[in-house]
Amino acid sequence: MRTIWLHIGSHKTGTTTLQSALRAAERQNALKGMSYCHPVGKINSNALVNVLGKGADTRWTLNPLILKKRIPAEGDCIISAERLFWLDDPAEIGRIAKILRRRGFDRVKIVAYLRRQDLLAVSFRKTTVATQVGRRFFGDRIGAFPEYQPHMDRYFCYAEKLQLWEDVFGAENVLVRRYDKKDLVGGDTVTDFFSLAGIDAKIAVKEQNTKWNRSQLLVGMWLQARNHDCKDVPRIIADIEDDQQLMPSRSEAIAFMQRFTASNALLARKYDPAGLPGYFDDDFSRFPEQGNDSLSTLTISLDEIEKRLKPA
Repeated sequence: MRTIWLHIGSHKTGTTTLQSALRAAERQNALKGMSYCHPVGKINSNALVNVLGKGADTRWTLNPLILKKRIPAEGDCIISAERLFWLDDPAEIGRIAKILRRRGFDRVKIVAYLRRQDLLAVSFRKTTVATQVGRRFFGDRIGAFPEYQPHMDRYFCYAEKLQLWEDVFGAENVLVRRYDKKDLVGGDTVTDFFSLAGIDAKIAVKEQNTKWNRSQLLVGMWLQARNHDCKDVPRIIADIEDDQQLMPSRSEAIAFMQRFTASNALLARKYDPAGLPGYFDDDFSRFPEQGNDSLSTLTISLDEIEKRLKPA
């Protein structure tokens, strides 16, 4: 029986660190004979998914050549691509199944890590600043949260999204993990995924994504709203100092989460019926009464940023 493990994200759940660990384990021949499949020069297979359009018209499509080119003819495999979590078209997920069947896989295991929607949305702001992909879907609002639009349910309603994968691969093959230290084997995504996949290896990797502070993110969003090339953003904001992290107000976070009450209740019934009724905890004490996510809170003047934009 040939098995493939398909790690589909979601974003901001230790994915880059996991991918680095898988790449390191591959080099050390520690994957128990499995292959970690990814394009040359990359640690993930995000090139599997293409994006078209923006906002409510955004469409995510499969790039089948990545699968066809990188999967070896024999043996078990692992693929990690958080971009797969964007897919919301049953036909596109079905294409994955067809390709994998043709490649001789008898068993496909889908692994998804889920982070509470408000925490994911805030953490995702770096991605929307540094790349066009998130920005095209979530828009240009400057703040800790994107301006909510109904099409965003296609990403944040986890239960409905995971149902699409169950419909194709079977509920027994969709493994859902809550991204919380107390719920993960070893308290982290790497140890937890290795445990699921039967990889008995200790791979030490540092957290891969550098965090941006509140002022860096706000300036980055301001630049994006002005249609500045996102490739230049890290250079422009690199030395902006701020000892705070971007945070919405507590009331904003509560209101954001209320949009997903029904979806999270379904998530709980399906994947943790003995646990919390909303799957995630409802502790909002980490958020301040007053948010710090407006341009008026910046620790650097926008006039100074304007000077940085001028050619040397």
